[in-house]
Amino acid sequence: MAGLQSAVLIECSDELKKHMDKLNTFCRLCHKVISKPYNKLSFAREILTLFGINVEGEPKEIFPLYFCHTCARHLYRYRSGTDISSLQTLQSIKLKVYLPHSKDCVICFINEPSAKGRPKKRKLKHVNNENQDSIDHECDISENMSQDWGLTDEGEITVNFGNANQTTDVMLLLKHIQHVISSSSKEQHEDFFSKFLDLLPTDSLSVLCECLGRKQKQSISRDADSFFLMYKDMEAMSSFDIFDWLKKRDQSVTAYLLGLAGCDVNALEKNPRDALIVSRAVEHIYYLCSRNFISPVSFLANLTSYAMTGSKVVVDIFGNASPSGHYKTVTNWLKDQGSKPVQLPSNDLMNVFDNEQVVGKTYSIKPSNKVPVSVITNKGFLELNMHSIGKTLQNELSLKPEVKLDLQGHNVMTNKSSSEGKSENDKEVKLRGVINCMIDQVSELYVKMEIDHNEQLYHFIDHAIEVVLAEQQDKDGHFEDPIDLKVRQDIVEENYIKCAACGTLNSKRKQKCTGCDEREGIKKAKLDQKNTKPDPKKKEKIPKLVFIHDEDQSKVSTVTTEFTQYDHITTNHKGKHELVLTDPVYCNPNSIKSVALVLRKIGQENGIHRYGGNKRHWTFVCCDGLPYLIIKKLKEEALVCAITGCHETFLSRDLYEKHCEQIHQGSEKQFMHEFDWMYLRIGAGHYEMNLVKSFFELNWTPFLETLCEIMGFCTDSSKQFAKSCKDHHKSWRLLLIFHLSSLQELVLPYVRNCLSTRCPPTAKGFLTSGIEKYSYGNYQNFKYMLDQVCKFSQGIVNFRMATRRNNADLLKSSKYMTKELFHGRNHPKYQKIELYDTIQDRMMPDNVRELNDLYASITTSGNPSAGEDLDFVLEEKNKQLKAWIPKGMPTDIIWQTVCRNNRALEKIKNHSLSLFGIQSTKYVSRPLGIEDAITAYRTCLRRSNYLDKEKDHTSISGMALDEGLVNFVHEATKKRIVMLRTEFLGEIFEEQSTFKHPLPITPSEREKLQSFGNMTIKQIQKEIHKMLNKIPDPFQFDYHNYIYEQEVETKGKTKLLNFLEELKRVMETLDTEFEDQIRYNFDGYACQHIKSYNIW
Repeated sequence: MAGLQSAVLIECSDELKKHMDKLNTFCRLCHKVISKPYNKLSFAREILTLFGINVEGEPKEIFPLYFCHTCARHLYRYRSGTDISSLQTLQSIKLKVYLPHSKDCVICFINEPSAKGRPKKRKLKHVNNENQDSIDHECDISENMSQDWGLTDEGEITVNFGNANQTTDVMLLLKHIQHVISSSSKEQHEDFFSKFLDLLPTDSLSVLCECLGRKQKQSISRDADSFFLMYKDMEAMSSFDIFDWLKKRDQSVTAYLLGLAGCDVNALEKNPRDALIVSRAVEHIYYLCSRNFISPVSFLANLTSYAMTGSKVVVDIFGNASPSGHYKTVTNWLKDQGSKPVQLPSNDLMNVFDNEQVVGKTYSIKPSNKVPVSVITNKGFLELNMHSIGKTLQNELSLKPEVKLDLQGHNVMTNKSSSEGKSENDKEVKLRGVINCMIDQVSELYVKMEIDHNEQLYHFIDHAIEVVLAEQQDKDGHFEDPIDLKVRQDIVEENYIKCAACGTLNSKRKQKCTGCDEREGIKKAKLDQKNTKPDPKKKEKIPKLVFIHDEDQSKVSTVTTEFTQYDHITTNHKGKHELVLTDPVYCNPNSIKSVALVLRKIGQENGIHRYGGNKRHWTFVCCDGLPYLIIKKLKEEALVCAITGCHETFLSRDLYEKHCEQIHQGSEKQFMHEFDWMYLRIGAGHYEMNLVKSFFELNWTPFLETLCEIMGFCTDSSKQFAKSCKDHHKSWRLLLIFHLSSLQELVLPYVRNCLSTRCPPTAKGFLTSGIEKYSYGNYQNFKYMLDQVCKFSQGIVNFRMATRRNNADLLKSSKYMTKELFHGRNHPKYQKIELYDTIQDRMMPDNVRELNDLYASITTSGNPSAGEDLDFVLEEKNKQLKAWIPKGMPTDIIWQTVCRNNRALEKIKNHSLSLFGIQSTKYVSRPLGIEDAITAYRTCLRRSNYLDKEKDHTSISGMALDEGLVNFVHEATKKRIVMLRTEFLGEIFEEQSTFKHPLPITPSEREKLQSFGNMTIKQIQKEIHKMLNKIPDPFQFDYHNYIYEQEVETKGKTKLLNFLEELKRVMETLDTEFEDQIRYNFDGYACQHIKSYNIW
């Protein structure tokens, strides 16, 4: 009885399986025969939207699993939104009602309609239960078994089964094997098949394997077609799981490969590498069965290789060797990724923009040939969170920024009420107080900034003392270190050679030894010196201040011991943040018109009230130097006509005045400032780059040229490369080498003195002794280097550390301590930026300043020592975008596509790298390895005795420097004060133009700056009048004055200079009793210019 029940169950299960196999040959939507199946789960979202059917919950015993090629094509077009007709076609489909399997099942017994004549046999493709090979094979087994397949006019299948002969020996054997297998356990199966395969000879085993391959080919092809479009789904690719994908593949294939690998399914989940290997084998087997198949695993690998290399050859190599698609497939995939514009949140935001470009190539030569360039302005936003307040600030009108931050002229407003007038007066009083405070520099704020700077300076001095102290060795009452030994060794190697025979030191010019009076010893020594390479010596390990360098602006995923030098600085990072890109603007932000276009786009996206939005009254905008100054001008000059019914915009006040004269004659002028809704912010990355450039420009002749020569920058072009800081990473290394080595040499005399007096050296003690030597006046080299190291290079290092740790107080301190670098030399752009940025910070409302300081920098990795400002974060985003752009000139659509999908594309790339077990190199930190460079530069300083030279101020190479350079800080501060008084307070100085000249570094530069050729036309005219008035002879005076007024005064600078030189020669030929006095008055011009620097 039990055997009968099991037989019935087997028969029922066989019928249900046949029913499901036949059911899956029909399309779920149109119920037509499938030639190429597509998994219905791939379009579950679209089916739910169109028909209200949740295909994910449909039982597979009742409903088909696949769509036909036609329906899948219409669904894909509907998803991408490219064809309206596809939507209409899908809506016109009438769905068939499917019922569970029964004895009278329509699906299982679809009969062919009656027709005259003999029915035709038609070969069906992609039938689930058997292909042509299997049909032929079964015909060989039993000639009495027959299957007639046919198609109705509607494309439906009809099948007629004949009565099979169940009496043949083969069929009895097969039935018996089937019964044995169904009634045994899995372990018994494995034992049976193992023994059975052992009985088979090699030839039979190969035939069996070939039959298995032919048998499974159709099944594998159908499975491959079921996820053929999976690689086009960006969401599926970004969350693709290899193990889950493997579990859904053909069980016979995965089981065979697991047997080869010697593991089971559970082991794959624990070992991702094995899962990856098995998945690669599975996809290649599928590739054999379906040559158009694209596997998600290989496609991810090829997509990542495209993003990392951008090489068409590499992508095509992968495409030829794996089911990953070729270069055209990858680029078309990128172009087909449609998306919607990013919606900005309602929180407070900080915006940033910068330009990006792709420069094309031209291989032909033709008239008016131009290099093709595609330029955009990329922009993004950072979502801010004011933790301490817990509310948004940018929707408060009272917190809007000031339009003008100077007192030149007046802020014209019409219809100004008494309350508005009082508010304007209060703001003017506050602004004047802020500027006067910047001039005096004696408030508590500036004292705190100096304290913050000195804390870090003490930290570095203590480290330098620790290094130098560990090197000292007592040699009979005096101290030496490895640097002294290296200096002596270098001198000996450069000037002497030791005889190989007797060991006597001889001058390198000697041909015969002075000790043994032989030539062979000198000859052999020179030969040995030429062929022998010095053995590397192991250096004694001493505490080192390690700085981390990496090519992507210190993007580090985890905090390691290499970042211990930042631990003493308070970090204000609150987790990691993400900069979100918005749609680009197709212009280059280098003009007033293009920058205004970018700002209007930002204002519209941010929902600024000025542009009809209702989310914000103001926001933050971050950019680099050139757009910063353009925006500053736009804030002051760009106007909107406020006369009723007009609302026209103007980019300058002059254009508005012309508009009023032409359109609104006789009407009272009414206007609004168009761009009064933003707080400007200079990108800290660009600010640091310009600080380094200004430091190199100032100290190139005194120190850095010699340093660069030691580091291998020997040719003129390489020196110019280093001086202009073309590579910021190399410039940063050179700055650290200079700072650390110079600081160690500065503390050396103090440390040795403390060792002699048995007094513990401290940073405070060094500064005290350094100030005494500084004020003595004879050590000009020591005085100047102490200023450059303890104030400027330390300030730049503080700037980098403050940015990394998001410490706004230290960041402001470093800006304050390095401000003279911009004002002492010729850096007009960043002179204005430094002053405007400082004034704006002091004029901000307290809660706005708190919000701005909270995001002085951000970390995108979560590392509290890897902060960057938004300008450098956007630079990194721009690199990511260019990696995804196909070769050639990108169109606006391509730019928009990669910008909108940036987050998803990077997620796919990172997920792919994780799947393949690759650690991204941008998260790998490396020590700089500058110890040898520090030793080499210290050796140079020690050998030249640079810091102990008295009186004259010279460079390391011995070049004379300008006598006023040693007072650079004092003179640069004066120039900054003059700029504050003239540019922001509106005061006028008679000798104002001379303060725009850079402070000279060498005497020759001073002569050039003070020559007549560098004077303005007004200065030359003024000098001519002075010289004319000094002519004692009335006849000579009338003659030269007449020539000047008639032929020279209005004829340009060249004629003025020639007349001045001629007048000078005439005066030299006058009577000798007047000559001394005239010469004294004439030479007084230079004295007046020098005295003008001391007006305070």
